Amino acid sequence: MFDVGSTRTAFGAAAMVAVLAGSLSVPAAGQPRPLPRPTGGSDAIVSYGVCDAGSTWALTGRSRFLRVVVVARVDGDARRQRWVLRIKRDATTVARVSRKSNRKGVVKVKGKVRNYPGPDSFTFIARNRTTAERCQGTLTF
Repeated sequence: MFDVGSTRTAFGAAAMVAVLAGSLSVPAAGQPRPLPRPTGGSDAIVSYGVCDAGSTWALTGRSRFLRVVVVARVDGDARRQRWVLRIKRDATTVARVSRKSNRKGVVKVKGKVRNYPGPDSFTFIARNRTTAERCQGTLTF
């Protein structure tokens, strides 16, 4: 005879093993990783790291409607400091901004480009004009 209770237990155990195996793979710091829950059905990739004086940066790329949206963010301890942020795609500057960090020490820049076939390589460079701190990272999308 076929036992329904043991079949449910076997499927439940197999599902639990699959979930645990997927959650144990953790990417190394500074390596691109997918966001936990991308919104809008688009693919999102995040690269992050530490600047030379201790601030942290994150570079996010997302494909939306035949475009790639790239957002760079620097989280520093000091607020109201002037930063220059630049995002480049290959050798072309996509976005450049010079602004002060907010009350939490955060400054952002956003760039949008056409999504051409094949991989796109983005470089993020930030410089704090007050302290001369530098941040740099790359993202291949």
